[in-house]
Amino acid sequence: MGSSQPLIDGFKKLGHRVERVSQAEIYRLGSKILWLDYSKERRGVPGTFFHGTKKAIFERFYRKYPDDFFIVFVLGFPKSLETVVISAHRFQEMFKEKATDRHGDWKYGIHELDGKYVVKTWGIGDFDVTDAVHKYEFLGLTSQESELLRGSLSHVFVSSVSRPRVEPPPIGSSIDIDSHEAAQAVLLLLGRLSGFETYTPDRAKEWRGKSLGGLATVTRIPEFTYQHLIRVVGKIDIIWFQQGFPHSCFEVENSTIVRDGLHREFQIAQATNAKFFIVGPDEQRARYEREIETEPYRAIKGRYRFLSYKELIELYERARLYYETKQSLGV
Repeated sequence: MGSSQPLIDGFKKLGHRVERVSQAEIYRLGSKILWLDYSKERRGVPGTFFHGTKKAIFERFYRKYPDDFFIVFVLGFPKSLETVVISAHRFQEMFKEKATDRHGDWKYGIHELDGKYVVKTWGIGDFDVTDAVHKYEFLGLTSQESELLRGSLSHVFVSSVSRPRVEPPPIGSSIDIDSHEAAQAVLLLLGRLSGFETYTPDRAKEWRGKSLGGLATVTRIPEFTYQHLIRVVGKIDIIWFQQGFPHSCFEVENSTIVRDGLHREFQIAQATNAKFFIVGPDEQRARYEREIETEPYRAIKGRYRFLSYKELIELYERARLYYETKQSLGV
C-alpha cells in the first residue's frame, strides 16, 4: 500500500463518486472536500509518521469550503492502512499559532501507541485525535459504510503490530558519578529502566569497561524535524526518545561552561516539547541559576531544570529497585 488509492477505491466500491479537484491530493466526495495525506511508518520507529501541509493550499480551500473541508491522514502501517479524519476547523485550531518552514509548509508528526493517536506540532503542543480514527461518518458515510471501509483497510489492527523489545540494562552494584562519562552512562541506564529509547553521540567513550554506545538503544537521531536541527540535536549529551520524538534532553556540565549546554538545548526549543536538563555536581547549580536568568534562556526557563549528580543517583537507585521488585514478582 504505497498511496491513498486503496481508500479512494473503497469509497468507489461503496457507490460514492470521487473526483480529483486539485493537483494536490484533494478530492470531492459528495459535498465534502478531502485532502488525502499519505505517509508511511518510519523505519525503525514504529507508530511514527511525519507530515507536511502547504499552508497556502490549506487556507485557499478552507476559505472556500470552511464547513466541508477535511484533512484525511492515511497512515501506512506494514500490514494495514489506518486513517484519521480531521475537519479543517479542527486542523486550523491546531496550527493557527505554528510557523511554517521556509517553503511555506507546516511540519509535524503523528504518533500511534496502543491504539492512541496524537498529532505532535513541535513547539506548540500535542493533540489527541483518537476520536477521529476511521471516522468516515464525518464525510457523509453511514455507520455501516464506515465499518465496511475500515474493515477493508485494517486487515490487522494497529495495536497488534509487533514492536521491537528493548532488553533491560544490566543491574549492578551501587554507583557513584565522578566524571562526565559516568553521568552519561547513568542517564542512559535510567532512561532504559524508565522505558525510553536512549541516544548519545559519544558512543566510543567508556564507563566501567562498557562503551556508552553499548548502553544506548539507538544509534542515530530519528528524523523528527528539519535536518539542520537534527544536526544540533545530535550533539546533545544524552536524549531520551519516546515514539521517535525527544522526551528529555540532558547536557552534562561536569566542570565546563553551563551556557554551552543551555544554548544547544535552546536551539531546538521550537522543534520539540522535550524537557531540558543541565546535569552536574552541586557546585554547578549556582552557575546554572545565574545563566538561566540571562537572555535568551530566561524566556523559556520553565522548560529547564538542574539535576545534580546526587539527585541523579537517587533517581537511578529508585528505578533500579522498582525494576528488581518487578522482576522478583514476575510482573
